[in-house]
Amino acid sequence: GLKTGYTKAAGYNLALTASRPSFSPNLPQRRLLVIVLGTPSAVKRAEIADKLMNLAYAYTRDEVVIPEQKLIAELPVIKSTLKMFKVETKQPTIVTTSLYAEPTPIDLNTFDYATQRIQVLDSNQQPKVIAPLETTQTRVNIQLNEQKLTAPLMKAMNLATVSIYQNNQLIRSLQIENDVHIEEANIFQRIMMWFSSLFSIFSSSEHSAAKLYPIDSH
Repeated sequence: GLKTGYTKAAGYNLALTASRPSFSPNLPQRRLLVIVLGTPSAVKRAEIADKLMNLAYAYTRDEVVIPEQKLIAELPVIKSTLKMFKVETKQPTIVTTSLYAEPTPIDLNTFDYATQRIQVLDSNQQPKVIAPLETTQTRVNIQLNEQKLTAPLMKAMNLATVSIYQNNQLIRSLQIENDVHIEEANIFQRIMMWFSSLFSIFSSSEHSAAKLYPIDSH
């Protein structure tokens, strides 16, 4: 799909979208959007938009960094028979990562349409093809917003902040929200919990601290 436009001040403009197979089992289709502004002609506008679209498909990809229903942490619960609350993702976290590893910015003129590759001259003025990366250096950092939960609770809470990095650069930050429904223990349950705690005074409790679970990075 596309949307074209022209103004005397801004020139020929275009917004182009496309959906193509991604060859990834997790994300079979991938949609991209390209916006071109200020080109001198309609022909040049179409040429640049098409080149940008192919460049983007060749040198970027979408990655499922965190799958849905992923357990990322457990928080201790006070005043409830529930000992630990599981912090889980509701939906997958998808990020777009770069497959271009060179330190210099991309010059669109170096993208060869026939090979779908960037071609530049090396230090000896010889042609050099810059192939897209096969793997990306991404990592995930999780910061808990709460270290424990106190019953009763009946609300949605942002329990963790997830920061995603590629090559040590932050590319996305998001909150993990969970619907927290925790009932307070009744008087009899609290008495039983108190007696139970007497037997563990001199031993360390496995539920005393929040737990973080590792997330695989690429």
